[in-house]
Amino acid sequence: MKTKNICKALALAILLPTMLLSTACSSEIINNENTDGKGFALPVTVNVSRQCDDPATKATYNASTKKLEFSTGDKLFVNGTHTTAGQFAGTLTWTSGGTFSGTITTQHEWTDTADALFTAATKINAYLLPDGYESTGFLTIIPWNSAEYDDDISTVNSNAFALTLAAGIEQLSLESANAYSSGFALTPVNAILNFTISGLTASTEVAVVFSDSHDTVDKKVTTDASGNAKFVVGVLGTGAYTNIQNCTLTVGGKSIALASGSKTLEKGKIYNISRTILSITNPVVGQVIGNDGKNYAYAHLPGGVTAVAMIAYVNGNNGLAIAMADENNGNYIMWDPAMAAAAAHAPKFSSGTWKIPSRTDWKNMFKKGSGYEQYLYNQLNSAIESAGGTPFPQKSYWTSTDGGDNTKYIMVFNDGTYVHDGSRQGKELKTICARSCLAF
Repeated sequence: MKTKNICKALALAILLPTMLLSTACSSEIINNENTDGKGFALPVTVNVSRQCDDPATKATYNASTKKLEFSTGDKLFVNGTHTTAGQFAGTLTWTSGGTFSGTITTQHEWTDTADALFTAATKINAYLLPDGYESTGFLTIIPWNSAEYDDDISTVNSNAFALTLAAGIEQLSLESANAYSSGFALTPVNAILNFTISGLTASTEVAVVFSDSHDTVDKKVTTDASGNAKFVVGVLGTGAYTNIQNCTLTVGGKSIALASGSKTLEKGKIYNISRTILSITNPVVGQVIGNDGKNYAYAHLPGGVTAVAMIAYVNGNNGLAIAMADENNGNYIMWDPAMAAAAAHAPKFSSGTWKIPSRTDWKNMFKKGSGYEQYLYNQLNSAIESAGGTPFPQKSYWTSTDGGDNTKYIMVFNDGTYVHDGSRQGKELKTICARSCLAF
């Protein structure tokens, strides 16, 4: 009996520590360790606004109200770091108004509220994921590994492309925030370029290639029944690679001029850019160029097409076409504003440049007289009047030729027939007319 009792006691003594050890370890794993390596789930409900305005202002562009509104299917991706919780990330879903709810995952256990976590985060970011963002391919979530707490967002800039302005604003604005204060106030990172390119073959698929010197968008667009290609590109605003002068565009293999000077694109801005493909065939002096970019005899202008310039000089397939009327509504204008007005003259054409004629340009457009350096403008006057334009009064006109020392060259129209060179200096620089020409 004593022997049996001793054995039982020994067995119990061996078993009891084993049971206690097993229980202690089991409790420690359940309460304090991330057993599956995927992190700890934390429920989140957060308020979101756009630029601290009305919370209900994002994702769907309402063309009638010109506002951005949240819509069903919108999501908010949030990630960041915290000294205690470690990394955290997750995707929330829009519920109503400016409220998004869902779950984020933390690297380490966090027992306080999501608001406390976000407020004390050492780094935090929020990105709007508009409904349908997956099909656009511009925004994507990067799962670095099986742990959701280290997920991140990536932009595929070669997919920053849409066929309508509404879709472009919704999908390509890249609304985000990198601070938290009782919610997220999203602001756009991208500028939106809204293109209309005219003068193409109707109802035809054309290639669109846009480059900002860093990324390239290469897509296809089908023109409408009038030969217009319409599309939208998102471009990083107010930062590197944002000067539109450094951007290039080809549509249907034709190069499209975007800017005549430096212009830094601003985030959150919409830039409407309309260009017409200039298509001049067998140009003849006296023909007009229509707003569709083609040349016609004035009497044969198609319905709906307006003459914007008259061809005044031809050299092979190139030449100069004089605008139908003066800049500044025929009023006097200073030299610098005249240059700017000419550069901004509409409509804009690809393969053609609006400018104030140089001295040589003017003389090429005039008929050469019999005397040395003698030029006649009466024939140019008659031709432009016959083409529906405004003839030149007997006044002085700017050239783009700069003589230096505050001297600008002009052309003086007098006697209804002759023109001669001149110049203006100082105070006289404001007393001149200006007319643009289209170099093609």
